[in-house]
Amino acid sequence: MLATARHKSFISSIPTSIRICVIASLAVLLVGTTFRILLPHYRLDFWNPHFSCADQTYDFGSGQAGKLVRRDFVVTNSGRGKLKVLGIAGGCSCLSATSAALDLGSGESGTVTAVLSLQGLHGPIARTLQVMTNDPDVPVARLNLRGNVTTTYEVSRYSIPLEFSGTAQSEAVVFVSNKVGEKPFQIIKTEAVPAIVDIDTKKIDESAYKLVLQLKKRSIGKTRCRIRVETDKSNESEFFLDAIVNEESTQPPRSNSKVLTSTY
Repeated sequence: MLATARHKSFISSIPTSIRICVIASLAVLLVGTTFRILLPHYRLDFWNPHFSCADQTYDFGSGQAGKLVRRDFVVTNSGRGKLKVLGIAGGCSCLSATSAALDLGSGESGTVTAVLSLQGLHGPIARTLQVMTNDPDVPVARLNLRGNVTTTYEVSRYSIPLEFSGTAQSEAVVFVSNKVGEKPFQIIKTEAVPAIVDIDTKKIDESAYKLVLQLKKRSIGKTRCRIRVETDKSNESEFFLDAIVNEESTQPPRSNSKVLTSTY
């Protein structure tokens, strides 16, 4: 009885404000422990940033080769934490991006400007910008540009298959000419990378050329050769061809049979 009385006396001596704080702390600890036990996968992401872009794909329709396509993507932080853009990468050398240092508070918006060069491109294309952020749900956001690139040239084919047939070298012909109403042009230079193809440029008339492609080096397996054609046009100074070299080894297969010899 004496110990109980002393215990009650000790508790009553503690100020009421301190007792309330201790009880509240124990209650918070109990609730947090309950959440951890009952909801092991629960994540308190209430204060995280969130990357948001209303239109992540831009279709520019039809664009002339040699031109630039620009697009402003509006980025919004729809979360509560501060959204940071850590870096931006284009999928190829023709695509780049400019933006102010994006450090967006909750509800704020910024702009990522994509610049796509159509130089050397043709036909339907699709390119993607990768935007790295501190959003745990969207660490890498993708902004897309797509459309169709028209050219002032008439090219008989952009993709040229080449392969050896026995010991004979493969040869292919590509015709390049102006479209109706275009000014005459000149082919200044041709270049193959890697240099496994010889290119003979023959002028047919003021608005047409004949390119004769011939393999000069053997390449076992499948090899892609990029051919750059440079012209004197200011608005479309170059275009590219793809030579696909596909060759299998022409060496006779090794025989596993053994030759037995005997002496008498």
